[in-house]
Amino acid sequence: MAKRRLKRPRKLTVGRIKARALRGPNPDGSSTSRTKSNYRICARHLVSSIGNGKISRVDRSTLERYRDARMKAGSAPATVRQELKKIQAAWSWGREMGLCPARDLSRVRVSGIGVRNKRTPTVGEVARVLAVMDGWPHLAIYLLYSTAGRPVDVAYLRWRDVELELAQVTLRGKKKERQIPLDLEVVQALKTWGVGGPDDLVLGVSPKMVLGHLSSRYLAKACKTAGVHRFTPYGLRRCGEDRLARAGVDVAVYAAILGHSPAVALKHYRRATMDDCRAAMKRAALSHLPSGDVLPFAQGGRDR
Repeated sequence: MAKRRLKRPRKLTVGRIKARALRGPNPDGSSTSRTKSNYRICARHLVSSIGNGKISRVDRSTLERYRDARMKAGSAPATVRQELKKIQAAWSWGREMGLCPARDLSRVRVSGIGVRNKRTPTVGEVARVLAVMDGWPHLAIYLLYSTAGRPVDVAYLRWRDVELELAQVTLRGKKKERQIPLDLEVVQALKTWGVGGPDDLVLGVSPKMVLGHLSSRYLAKACKTAGVHRFTPYGLRRCGEDRLARAGVDVAVYAAILGHSPAVALKHYRRATMDDCRAAMKRAALSHLPSGDVLPFAQGGRDR
């Protein structure tokens, strides 16, 4: 009986990034279709520019040439950075699978990356912006403000996820779904908007329209009209966490509302303002001393 020939492991080529991209970044396949689409687009650019050679031959000079070519072609610095992150992820995956050398892939800096707008609006600013909006953008911003959800949560929200009788909504985010209670004002706003069929999108427009134009077109225009310094939909998410924290809600509770661990919620969304610091100092009474324990100060200390 002939011996069965053992199959040698394949070398990881740049082209196999596409196969990895189809799986998405999460091994359990829980990535959203939008995330997988982003991986496929990045993989296409990488394969067309670098070629389909062995990924083990990719080094710093290869990545630098790729970066320079993409920037010369007019690509945004943030886009190039994301593409380089994808090949880093593919390298890490290949190393775990034993398909490329057990060494770190050199990291290449991309200059000119703009600073993200991480501004958190105040409640008054959100009210002024909503006052000059209408249609689905108005409802989208109001839902983001009321639920502290992600833009993708609201963009893909369907009427089967909305339970008006129970005053709650199910948001199906990037990792897992979560139930969020709704105030009566939000329930009334949804009823006024008009309830559709179970499979109908709540906003009534495609998720691509919401994710592509809500921030850059509608929210930006509303901020300018209302005279409010521009913020993004994610600013509403940070605003929601700030309001929950200031209301004394336990960090584990508002982290569950956000769909994150407490550590991630505190690191990426909580923004302590000077008013928060003043209120904390007042509650803690840091300058207070017990009655009778007053420290004596020397007279004219500077001249002594």
